Amino acid sequence: MRFCKFCSVLFFIVLPCSLGAAAEVVLSNDESQVHSDFARMAVADSEAKEQAFYFDVNGLVERTTLSGKEAEDVGKAANELVRSVFRLTPTKSDAKYIIQMRVDRLTNYAIRNPRRMPSSGPVMISLCRLPINDVASDCGNLTFFYFGAFRGVDALQKTFPVWTAMTLRPAQ
Repeated sequence: MRFCKFCSVLFFIVLPCSLGAAAEVVLSNDESQVHSDFARMAVADSEAKEQAFYFDVNGLVERTTLSGKEAEDVGKAANELVRSVFRLTPTKSDAKYIIQMRVDRLTNYAIRNPRRMPSSGPVMISLCRLPINDVASDCGNLTFFYFGAFRGVDALQKTFPVWTAMTLRPAQ
């Protein structure tokens, strides 16, 4: 919970800086590191329930390094989390936005925390405006790299509220 509050505060500090940055490290501590790629995508929190969003949970479950059972558990958790915040449509053609996720157990020696431990797994969550004409301006990725023991569902449940806080903005 402290991590979520910290990231929420960090978001409001970092948001005014470089809104169109191609890639940047948003947060780095002993537990995790957050990278932002492409545009900083944000939608009004009211839009989350009014606009149509597409989320392909099968793509998440099928394209992961997690075991079959853990992948299924991550898929169920992801579906519940996304549905709790966004109005989903069953087809991409009916959507205004697409949400994509990756949850993997993967040691990455190039990504290290301040104590020099390599990343044990990333959780990537992406929001793209449809149709995607230019990835750099129509999509925003936040990749959360975790250090230490990695359990997909736990990492996703820590990551999603932080991503939501960084992606949804209060209605004006």
